[in-house]
Amino acid sequence: MTECTAFSAFSPQRSRDLGQEFGARGAHGESSRASGCLQPWLSLDNDDTWKSYFDYETPEHWKPSFNFTEGNILAVKATKVDVVDGTAENTRRVRLNSVFKDEHEFEIPFQQPLCKAYPYPDTLSKRTILLHAMYADPSMEDKPGSTLLDIPWSDDRSPSPIMLEELQKAGAGNMPELGEYHIFHEVRTARRDFNILGSNFRCFFPGKPAPEFNAIDIVAKLRASARVLERTLITTERGYLGSTLMMVRRGDTVLVVPGCTFPVLVRPKGEHYRVIGECYVEGLMEGEAMKWLDEEECKLEEILLC
Repeated sequence: MTECTAFSAFSPQRSRDLGQEFGARGAHGESSRASGCLQPWLSLDNDDTWKSYFDYETPEHWKPSFNFTEGNILAVKATKVDVVDGTAENTRRVRLNSVFKDEHEFEIPFQQPLCKAYPYPDTLSKRTILLHAMYADPSMEDKPGSTLLDIPWSDDRSPSPIMLEELQKAGAGNMPELGEYHIFHEVRTARRDFNILGSNFRCFFPGKPAPEFNAIDIVAKLRASARVLERTLITTERGYLGSTLMMVRRGDTVLVVPGCTFPVLVRPKGEHYRVIGECYVEGLMEGEAMKWLDEEECKLEEILLC
């Protein structure tokens, strides 16, 4: 049996306390939450403030359920909704810590998606889906000329003289001098060939500023882009697009856990699963797993976490 110690600091009493806490939270919240429990949502685009929430009654079969086994292993009721397929390269640097022993745990390999099917409706544009995934926020709007995707593509760190002239005309002549611009350039260049819904990441950017290019809005987005760029883009075997701050791998399982706002990434480890952390998956954030559960497309099962 695989030894699992990551949750050994939790006690059965703490488990009961958490259960009561989750149960209380499950009765309140905002819609558009993965578990359907409608927890308050933390948006990355509104200065890290909580949005308001309203009352909601959690279905009995979807309330949090977890306990500790005799071996002090945390067992939770969850549903396996998807599996990570593709992972875009992430150039951010991660500080090693004592939890992981293998230095390779801190590498995120570039792996093109194998899935060629995309479950999104035609009414939802690819740009909107990508923006939602980048920001981990389903309320992120694709306002013409005002998003990070409206920054003209440049193969070089410094835009060409022609591009600089175009940016100058658009009121963003100083934008390439910003440190945030160079970080943005590094990250998007590393992702340029990553396949997103049938198109390379590069294809989502224009060759020059659009007529509606809003320099003020875009520079503001650029200055606030650090947390967005830290997220690694992922795709799933169902064809969904998402992102995570975690050290993700192809084959990681996406769980929806009753009581959790975000889906949870876990990695098989012997008879158990090791918790990797949160993820955002566009198409799994509005309680879809509850519908799949009702239709018996997936099931609630006991997951042993380590």
